[in-house]
Amino acid sequence: MADLIDRYAVSVRRYLPPALRDAVADAIGVELRTQVLATETHYGRPMTEDEIAALIKVRGHPFLASQPYRTGRYLLIGPHLLPQYFHALKTTLTLVFMAIAVVTAFFAASGTPPAALLQYLGTFGRLVLPIIVIVTIAYAVLDGVQARALLSQPWDPRSLPLEDPGAHPAGERAFSDAIGAGLFLTWWLALPHYPWLLLGPAASFLAFTSGWEAAYWPVTACAVAALLVHLGAVVRPRLRWLSRWRGVLANLFSMAGAGILLRAGELLMPAEGGHLDLRLMNLVRMAARWSLLWTIAIAAFQAVRDAVRAWRRM
Repeated sequence: MADLIDRYAVSVRRYLPPALRDAVADAIGVELRTQVLATETHYGRPMTEDEIAALIKVRGHPFLASQPYRTGRYLLIGPHLLPQYFHALKTTLTLVFMAIAVVTAFFAASGTPPAALLQYLGTFGRLVLPIIVIVTIAYAVLDGVQARALLSQPWDPRSLPLEDPGAHPAGERAFSDAIGAGLFLTWWLALPHYPWLLLGPAASFLAFTSGWEAAYWPVTACAVAALLVHLGAVVRPRLRWLSRWRGVLANLFSMAGAGILLRAGELLMPAEGGHLDLRLMNLVRMAARWSLLWTIAIAAFQAVRDAVRAWRRM
């Protein structure tokens, strides 16, 4: 009895706001045990596992049981996805600010007037709201899709995990990584039409080279492959090998994409009508090269780390 009830309580706990998790999960456990005890007293015999499972099933899927407690800031994005949402939002805003700051620094090194530099930095302020809206909509849609998927599938209390699903949020990480990969792919596909998404204010002075154009679609294929890996882990969570090695595969595709760009040679050149001296152009190209090398180094580190973790779980 205790095993099924405890498994149900911790599964409900996963979807509850942090401040309510312990109290509500304990209350659900006490209520179910009281019902079981009353039933056993009435019939004069212990309830079977099938009967306890049927009693739990009447309460509904753990996700459904948590909905009355989903209020306030959890109305749009559930508490089980909210930590990943905030992490994705902070990461995206940080990367965008760093990109704009680096470009502004290059122009500052070339002697650009302070007023113009402030204008370049102000680009970040104009991008904050669209970024927040896009990431929020993406996670809200994800939350709705996840809810439909959970409630449309038959479930059995006996199939609930033996431990708190929140202790190993592999499913949430796969969802979060899939959203990140999808946002990156959307951004990447928009670059040929809107270079300012990468170059910011420098788009008036810089243009992509033929080397970048030749590498564009191979890199796109790597980004699509990484997205499919994450989506595969979301859609087919029972594929243990995919869930286990997902991070390794995705990072290898990231390394491949950055490597293709690195081998493409010069990626940026002065735009037509743009007036950039050779010294500044060399700085821009060096920054692009080091950014790619840094991307490869981080992806390699993460791939090795994920490989070690996957090996230990085998």
